[in-house]
Amino acid sequence: MHARTLISIAVALLAAAGARAQDALTLLRTARVEPGRPVLLGDVARVQGPAAARLAALVLVESPQDQPTDAGGWFRVEIDQVREALEAELGEAAGMVALSGSACDVQAVRPILTPPQDDQERPETGPVPDAGTLIGLDTIRGAVAREIARVLQTDPTALRLAFEPQDREFLDTVPGARLLEVTAVGSSERMPMGVRLYEADGRSERRTIRVGVQVLRPVAVVSRVLPRAAPIEAADIAIEQRWVAPTDRVVDPGLAVGSVTKRRLEPGELVQSHLIEPPVLVHRGDRVQVRVRCGELILRREAYAMDDATQGQTIEFAARDNPRQRFRAVVVGRGQAAIGFADPAGTRLALGDDAG
Repeated sequence: MHARTLISIAVALLAAAGARAQDALTLLRTARVEPGRPVLLGDVARVQGPAAARLAALVLVESPQDQPTDAGGWFRVEIDQVREALEAELGEAAGMVALSGSACDVQAVRPILTPPQDDQERPETGPVPDAGTLIGLDTIRGAVAREIARVLQTDPTALRLAFEPQDREFLDTVPGARLLEVTAVGSSERMPMGVRLYEADGRSERRTIRVGVQVLRPVAVVSRVLPRAAPIEAADIAIEQRWVAPTDRVVDPGLAVGSVTKRRLEPGELVQSHLIEPPVLVHRGDRVQVRVRCGELILRREAYAMDDATQGQTIEFAARDNPRQRFRAVVVGRGQAAIGFADPAGTRLALGDDAG
């Protein structure tokens, strides 16, 4: 047989063998995981191939309970996140892994626990109606409630607090004449609080407790399907009062209107900061009117934007009458920019109706 033919057959066989041995993964549409443990690649994808076990163990999300979620408690793992994890693990070889799917919606669900027996410690009941029932207590529990309300700058009646059952005896301690120090040592859905109780002889007891915190606040809830890159109008959302975690990135309803969606939003989802972005008010190449404040004088000049920009961003402009002359100004509205104003955000109001 001709040597070239033999080489061709060998190459084909090697290619076929490589194809059979190739690692591949397919993102699932949805997945449910237990909070408190990392989300692994094997949780959100079907992994096949020689390295399946190794790839399935890759960590994608360290703390699913800290992920911002929609109203149903779902968060999303994108294919780009998977690709980054593969590249970190495999380097250039990551390109040999066949990927399919675009995203997996993940929900952290706590397992069903066996009810405690009579001789077991029963957990405390759920969150109290509001922290207003606690701040008047002369116990450590009351002091913790007062400090959380102060840190979050929230009316105690708009706070719900849930304490761990193992801290019950400690929290119900009355400090009396002893000095008590309570400080927030972090921020999360279960806020860590440092508590130190000083005795008269200088000895002290220190403990870190975790308190489940919910805040009652107005939120914007999507009322109809909003496609990606859609501007949000007042009719697209409903304003509701919801209990949310302090770390939830919910957006003030007044700021949601006028924003642009970063992905498709479904009815019932809360509008959160990572799901929207401000609209682009100036595009690269747009002719923009720039106002320059010189003392009590306001000068106007037309220029071309050298980049896209949203409200409050500073970008470079080229003067219309002399494109070689470049300067930087703050975008204050659609087709508007300003220089020399102490409060650029309020410039449009200060300049009158023609600034819009």
